[in-house]
Amino acid sequence: MTVATFIQPDRTTQSGAQYPANIDASIAVVAAVGGQFAVHAQTTPSMAFTIDPGVLTVQAAAPLVVAAQNTGAVTFPGGAGQAVNCLVCISATSGVAIVLTGAAAIAGTQIDPVVSSGLIPLARAVLVFGTAAITNSMITDLRVLVSPSDAQRGVGSIAGALTLSVLQLNHCYSLSAGPYTVTLPSATALDGAWVEFVVGGTGAFTIDGGGGVIVFPDGSAPSSFVLTSQWDGVKIRAEAGGWVATGMIGHVLGKSAVSPNQFVTLGQGDARYIAAGEAAGGDLAGTYPAPTLGAVGPGATGPIGSSTTTSVITIDAKGRVTALGSATIRGLGTGQSLSSPTRYINTVYQNTTGNPIWVGIAVQHSGYNSSDDFLVGPANPPTFVCARNSNAGASSESSGWLAGIVPNNYYYELSGGLPIQTWTELS
Repeated sequence: MTVATFIQPDRTTQSGAQYPANIDASIAVVAAVGGQFAVHAQTTPSMAFTIDPGVLTVQAAAPLVVAAQNTGAVTFPGGAGQAVNCLVCISATSGVAIVLTGAAAIAGTQIDPVVSSGLIPLARAVLVFGTAAITNSMITDLRVLVSPSDAQRGVGSIAGALTLSVLQLNHCYSLSAGPYTVTLPSATALDGAWVEFVVGGTGAFTIDGGGGVIVFPDGSAPSSFVLTSQWDGVKIRAEAGGWVATGMIGHVLGKSAVSPNQFVTLGQGDARYIAAGEAAGGDLAGTYPAPTLGAVGPGATGPIGSSTTTSVITIDAKGRVTALGSATIRGLGTGQSLSSPTRYINTVYQNTTGNPIWVGIAVQHSGYNSSDDFLVGPANPPTFVCARNSNAGASSESSGWLAGIVPNNYYYELSGGLPIQTWTELS
């Protein structure tokens, strides 16, 4: 591949053929890096991907130029309403493309497939049921602009001791059996940078801190670790005084100074080691590795509520139920009885029973040319007309009827000129 010289195009100072030539040269330089192994839809979209050419640095071999290639067609493994994540990868040693297809799941809940050792993920595509062709809008670029060399990743069939020289601060993976030796650059000029090592085997793991020691959160400064399970590792941060280990990677830790069965909690930007069997605290009860949520409140249980009561649930600030109870439903007629209290026309009364009440009033018509209003309201005097009865002067004995419901603490009054015959309340 030929190269070009990067000269920043500037239309305010460059003229003639110089400006477009600088654009072409600059794009060529950027494309030489940014375009490597770019994944995109095929020219005529189908269920396959196109991977642009790129160059791999393979351990103990000349750089491997990988030509543009097309993947095999993807077959959707699910049904209606489902989606799947596909990872487009290449082999770290041959550059050959492979598409990993995850399990089909309800759209929005699908997860990536597991990436096998020796594969480099390039892009993710989210496919839904019914997809007939893969387009660029479905693809997410996963490439890393600068990644560790194969010597750093330990790619290849290396046996015995493996030395990882960290030239760039990034993830550092080893894929073969130990022992491992890691040499770090000096931390003096790299304050705040970090390196993460994850190894794919077991054995001794020695770290050279660039002339200084690596201090762990518990204050220890061991120079080696015994890795007891695949994908153990360590995350290390550079500080002004040297390298500081901030956490262990992997569910089984092999730091030689402690038990091999440990778990890590992160907080306050640091890490501490929790041994199996250690008591949990805070909102947790029991012991690690399987603590449970601690009990809160009086421990009340359901069911609660009935045909005459409603449920009362108390929830604390963390969203936990701390109490369960019931409250009586205050409906009309519940625990009430009929009575005939003494009441007078044009007089205001207040319902203070704690429940709504029903009031029924019979008024006299004979000999009266008048009307009555049954008034209800939250203020004294009440003004809402709940019922009205009127008479134009009947010549024979007759009665009228008014009735209404009075909410708790509301005021009520019979206002008008027709005298009361009977007054009944359900309270």
